[in-house]
Amino acid sequence: MKTVYIAWAGFQRRAVSMQALMGFKLFHLPAAQGGPLVKLAGYMRQGASTIRILRKERPDIVWIQAPPNFIPHLLMITRIVTGKKFKILLDCHNSALRSPWIDTPFFAHSAKRADAVIVHNDDIAAKASDLLLDGTNIVVLEDPPSTLRVDSASGAVGNYILVPCSFADDEPVDMVLEAARHAPGLQFKITGRLEKARAKGLLSSCPENVQFTGFVSESDFNDLLRHASVVLGITTFEDIQLSVANEAIGAGKALVLSGTGTLTRMFSDCADFFDNTSSDLITVMKSAMGNRKRLEERSIISASQRAESWKARVASAGFVSQ
Repeated sequence: MKTVYIAWAGFQRRAVSMQALMGFKLFHLPAAQGGPLVKLAGYMRQGASTIRILRKERPDIVWIQAPPNFIPHLLMITRIVTGKKFKILLDCHNSALRSPWIDTPFFAHSAKRADAVIVHNDDIAAKASDLLLDGTNIVVLEDPPSTLRVDSASGAVGNYILVPCSFADDEPVDMVLEAARHAPGLQFKITGRLEKARAKGLLSSCPENVQFTGFVSESDFNDLLRHASVVLGITTFEDIQLSVANEAIGAGKALVLSGTGTLTRMFSDCADFFDNTSSDLITVMKSAMGNRKRLEERSIISASQRAESWKARVASAGFVSQ
């Protein structure tokens, strides 16, 4: 079977890690940055590119990332017009099941007609079951550990905490800045687009021990990840998985996460947790910095176990390319 994965994004770690384990052909179609008209034009270009990929590759299985939640409509139409009955596996990120994307007209009908709706943890599966139509084939497939490995030639570990961010509403970056003010001995590097950080007023209140790196390339992000002492993942939302957790595990890095119910259930074997307050973050982070080697060992063991169980799950679901 010939399989392709199409992500309307400049880069998506889940897809890259899945590609290394499954061997499908991966296409990233970057989103346009700008106002509504710019985004609309970008969607049209991405749609045309998606159709070209399907016509050229003639796949048997198509993985498509959602959101945007109108992409399944495009695939359904293409399947009818071309007569090519490829399977559609709809890989739903959490935002696909929240407003505004869940309100996309006819999305629930397209999801039911897909061969599978893939969600990333059991909590999201329960939410999807409530939101989507009866009879929708919902399958849980967690992120695999990243395929990034740290070797002896990668250089010395730096004395900083890496905080990957998108500056979404669920990320308590203000809390990290507050912790940094009260713990000047801790150094933080926060990635993500500076225009979003600036719009939230984060740059004007930045203490000296925090560096906003801006949006970085995949290569530069991998270097930041390799050399970090600890990786910090933050969210206030339940049911979010945080791809940074699997990036850190795959790289064998010490990991600290917000202590949501979903994250503690998923990563209790390899991460330390804090309660989303600046005081608890300081306490847990100082402990993690001091016990970095122990946490790194836990990540390495977890990555190996997760990769094997992930491959078995994929095989049992019939998603393996051949």
